[in-house]
Amino acid sequence: YWEIDLWGKISNMNNYHESNMLAQLYNLEYAKISLKAQFIKALISTININNEIKIFENNLSNLKKIKDITENRITSGLSRPNEIHIASSNYFLYESNLLSKKIELKSILRQLELMLGRYPSGKMMILESYPTDVCQIKSNLNSNLILRRPDVLSKKESLNSSNSKLVSNKKALFPTFSLTNSIGQSSSDLENLFDPKSSVWNVGLNIVQPIFQSGRLKKNIQIAQNELTYSDIQYIESVMNAFYETENFLDLDKSLKEVEKKISLSVDNIQKAVDFSIQSYELGLVDLVYVLNLQQQLFNTQKQLENIIARRYSNRIDLVLALGGNFEY
Repeated sequence: YWEIDLWGKISNMNNYHESNMLAQLYNLEYAKISLKAQFIKALISTININNEIKIFENNLSNLKKIKDITENRITSGLSRPNEIHIASSNYFLYESNLLSKKIELKSILRQLELMLGRYPSGKMMILESYPTDVCQIKSNLNSNLILRRPDVLSKKESLNSSNSKLVSNKKALFPTFSLTNSIGQSSSDLENLFDPKSSVWNVGLNIVQPIFQSGRLKKNIQIAQNELTYSDIQYIESVMNAFYETENFLDLDKSLKEVEKKISLSVDNIQKAVDFSIQSYELGLVDLVYVLNLQQQLFNTQKQLENIIARRYSNRIDLVLALGGNFEY
């Protein structure tokens, strides 16, 4: 059976299948890039939690120092006996929190090992510090960069696919011409193939067939038109979302960098205040609650700084995805 593609219906249907295949391939590419991003974010999380563990350990070191000073002050009669219970309570509380952080780190390490296809032992080596070779993002980026995004390209191919399908369905209303040997005996000689008297020509039925199937064909056209409208909306939505994500992540990248500078200054100052307060407490110039409050403030500020740094790296990964998935801008 051979159908003569007189109106281009078959060609349009081929374009439909090709665009549909490309859309699926772009979806697969986007899934691969997203998986890489998730893996890198998990690595960043391990560095973040490992640094938080160090903050907990430094906090415990200070609390242990305060606890020892309190014991000496009680022995010397400079402090009330209940102060040792307050100091010990803070110490053991943060000791339990440290253990919880170590368990959380083990869990993420097991997830990373599973993603790498390894046995989830939780013994995977982790990076000690954040990478330092993070490139700077230009402020005047070309808007065409979003056209590299696989998810946008997938929606674009889906739009092309829907358009080709609609055109093909409309052309199905036209009469078709086919070569077939279903009626009569066809000639095996090549020169008789296009002989109008040859029985290989079966025209009459195919010419009137669209008349009997016009209702079904028109419904197919309506369905294809709806699919095209939906694909058009999805494509516009994906493009607008790409612009939104890029602008949002670029702005957040600048803001987090500025916040990091401010909190770093806060950490430096509160650290000096804590060191001075511990010396003052040992000399009996300040009380225990004052020292513990400053130590708690130092701990919270250090954690906040660490989380801002981790968030900057996570945001940079999202920005790379928003710009198409690579570092070439």
